[in-house]
Amino acid sequence: MYCLTEGRYQRQAANLNGRYLLAGLGLQLGVWSGKKGHRTSRWLRWWDQAGVLLPWGAERMEQQRQEKELAQQQVERLTRYRRDQGLDPDLA
Repeated sequence: MYCLTEGRYQRQAANLNGRYLLAGLGLQLGVWSGKKGHRTSRWLRWWDQAGVLLPWGAERMEQQRQEKELAQQQVERLTRYRRDQGLDPDLA
């Protein structure tokens, strides 16, 4: 990868993880091996500066769906508990 520095393009070395830091964006760019949809391959992916892989849109939607499902399960458990204790589950 090349980076424009002081009006000249200079080759940038990858970090120890084989990724390239784009400091101005606070991101790293690299190759990730894994499955997307029905295809296993090597994919260009983004990581944040701390090295956390950023999810694709579909991955983020799945995470949100799972979080919502977990929250709903917690509400249902609390409702059952309050009823079992003889409390109105709709009152705080």
